[in-house]
Amino acid sequence: MYNCINSVKDPKRNKSLYILANILSVGFQPILMPILCLVLLYQFNDSVNFLHEKDSILKMYILGITFTIIIPLLVFGFFYWMGWVSDVNLTQRKERVLPFFISILLFSGFYYFAKIDPKINDFILPILFGFIVGTLIANIITSVWKISIHALGISSAWGAVVVSSMAFNDYVPWLLILLGLLAFGVSWSRLWLNRHTLLQLVAGGFLGFFSTFLCAYYKIYI
Repeated sequence: MYNCINSVKDPKRNKSLYILANILSVGFQPILMPILCLVLLYQFNDSVNFLHEKDSILKMYILGITFTIIIPLLVFGFFYWMGWVSDVNLTQRKERVLPFFISILLFSGFYYFAKIDPKINDFILPILFGFIVGTLIANIITSVWKISIHALGISSAWGAVVVSSMAFNDYVPWLLILLGLLAFGVSWSRLWLNRHTLLQLVAGGFLGFFSTFLCAYYKIYI
């Protein structure tokens, strides 16, 4: 752990790894993971794609981008402008609680509009519900302990792709391996940049993976 911290303090010592860690950390922001998950499900799982018409898929993309990316960014920008958060990475644990809670409300709005649309297959709903459950649990944990939301996000997408592959017996091995490597890589980047401890990353990864996996596997949603 000391070597990781020391390397960040001296970027020239491991400049390439430092750049790679920042690319992974910034490129796989948690707010992007629900949309990444939908893209992976619709574009790489023929069975999931077959269950939805093209206009329904487009609607899901629009709703997802609006409720999980655009509006949260506007809210965060307002919070930052007001001085309620000190930096874009929300490194202060206590500053995460309110933005996360608002994100949960917005994601719930996304989930609601998906649920009332009869063209959206029920298989997608437990996955979306799993994202909500995972984020809600993470927010509760955040009130007392700093869990990794980066690990939560990428692992949630990984869990969703794994369970969809199992449900339809429609496996894309390279995609499952790639997502596993990305989950490891993103977690490594947060450790390398000294944003989280190993335990915080493991906790976020397990929570993210099993929140979507179990909700979809057992068809848990409301």
